[in-house]
Amino acid sequence: IRKLISDMFLALLDTRILVKVSDRNIISKLGILGKLFVIKILLSFLFLGIIKFFGVGNNNLVESMLAEFDVTLVLLIIVLVSPLYEELIFRLPLVYNPIYLGSSIFLSFYFIGGKYIFGTGYLTIDSYFLPKLILSIVMGIAVFFFFKKNKNIKVVWKGNFKILYITSIVLFGLAHIRNFDFSWSQFYLVPLLISTHLLAGVILNYIRFRLGFIYCVVFHGFNNLIAFLFNL
Repeated sequence: IRKLISDMFLALLDTRILVKVSDRNIISKLGILGKLFVIKILLSFLFLGIIKFFGVGNNNLVESMLAEFDVTLVLLIIVLVSPLYEELIFRLPLVYNPIYLGSSIFLSFYFIGGKYIFGTGYLTIDSYFLPKLILSIVMGIAVFFFFKKNKNIKVVWKGNFKILYITSIVLFGLAHIRNFDFSWSQFYLVPLLISTHLLAGVILNYIRFRLGFIYCVVFHGFNNLIAFLFNL
């Protein structure tokens, strides 16, 4: 576990150490996943204790979802839909590929456009669903062809990968600020509020390269399941 922690945080300084584990079977990889989850739980309790000490930012996401949807549907969304959706946005495009990048932009725009342009959630199917979908597809295709045509971008991407790696962690954390009920007058506490999500971003980025994309989804889903049960 100590070596995993060391490798994970050293990767923030030097992403060249991120080499995929290819000589291990599924059981061994699940073992690594289990150790990473133990790390996540222990550090999360530390961060949550600090958050509780300051008495800010109640996370009422599960409670608000249960008030609107059936518990089975909420469980499906939290454990399967959201982890897959978020991993496709934040982790899939870390490996340079025009298809991955286009897919990430499509899903990102579908969520952001739905929320801030059309005023609907990404799970909502209403009169705005079709225009929202079409606009998101157009954006995704445009990004795909942009990166497909401009092959020199791959060199720039690799040259600045450490910045992209860390940026994806920060954006992942900030994307979850909407889970909390707090006043923006306390904006200086945002890093603390999203500390557990920043930690999850660090771990999931590490998993993306060391184990593979599917293990990110598994870890994310299991993490959400534990959080769901803890908030019941």
